[in-house]
Amino acid sequence: MRWMNVFEYENKFHNVKHVSHKIFQSCNATSPMAAAYTSGFDGISLRRTGHYYFLCSVAGHCQAGHKVDILVIPASLSSTTVTTTTASSPSLSRTSTAAIAPYYSYPT
Repeated sequence: MRWMNVFEYENKFHNVKHVSHKIFQSCNATSPMAAAYTSGFDGISLRRTGHYYFLCSVAGHCQAGHKVDILVIPASLSSTTVTTTTASSPSLSRTSTAAIAPYYSYPT
């Protein structure tokens, strides 16, 4: 099974990059290894369990906390309590870890 994560943001001022843990920690959004999304409403498939790291690559945004660590957990743990933190900004969530279980995501 795979899940879909949707990022909704104002694309005139923000974007989303799917990055490695190292890039996520350093906020080095200029890395050529990052997959970029710029539509303002991006559906991104999460095809395996584990961490997925995303950030905004606009200058200073990642450093200001416009990044998110999404943890996809196995369906067998779907009854686990999920805690997320939302940013006051209308762009990406502040740094947080969210567990995505089948009932919290969009099956495709």
